[in-house]
Amino acid sequence: MVDAGWSSPTSDANKPKVFSYRKIALLGIIGLVAALAIQIVMTNGLQSTIKHPYVNTVYGLSIDFPRGWWMNENYSFKTVNGDQQNAIVMFYSANVGTITVSANDLPPNPSLDAVFSDAKNTLIEKYKAYNLIILREGATTIGTNGTYDARFIEVTLTADNKLLKEELVYTIHDGKRYVLTISAPADQYPSALPLFQKSITSLAFGSDAITPDKAVPVPTNPPPSQNPNTGIQA
Repeated sequence: MVDAGWSSPTSDANKPKVFSYRKIALLGIIGLVAALAIQIVMTNGLQSTIKHPYVNTVYGLSIDFPRGWWMNENYSFKTVNGDQQNAIVMFYSANVGTITVSANDLPPNPSLDAVFSDAKNTLIEKYKAYNLIILREGATTIGTNGTYDARFIEVTLTADNKLLKEELVYTIHDGKRYVLTISAPADQYPSALPLFQKSITSLAFGSDAITPDKAVPVPTNPPPSQNPNTGIQA
């Protein structure tokens, strides 16, 4: 779990701590071209099958992802800014792109609009050197039958002389901010979008989530030849 971002205005330990949405946004940034040591689910030493959908009992969520993609759970790495980052899970295809899911703790009764506004401002500030362009943003719903209110922002940016297109989707559940980030080369994004949308609409929390016993092992593709680009997140 990522540090929730509590900071005290004085050295007096007895005074109440002040929560910083801004700090949460900074802690949540994922780098553009971070080299990850992929830690795939192993079966008898061979990366042969991964269960679908992905189920996380710690966070009480489930989400499906494209068949044949790889999974990197509970990974930690440094961004191009040098920030240390963590995410719940990343799904990856060398030929398509990435889907990441991350979470941060929030204060009581958080405002989705306030959380999204701070995240957007952080994206602009942190990635202006990468020619970040906001294409679309607004309110939406995610999950099966549009169960969860969300906010999204769609951007393009340039990294390693490549144009990337990404969408970041923010929702709040049980005191946590969840961010789904989908990323692909800009020229591949239109063909990848149906796969991304299917994953986003499968997201479920709590009693709506798939239980581990319902997950089905599915064969994967051969191991990727290179580490994935993770895109951005704030």
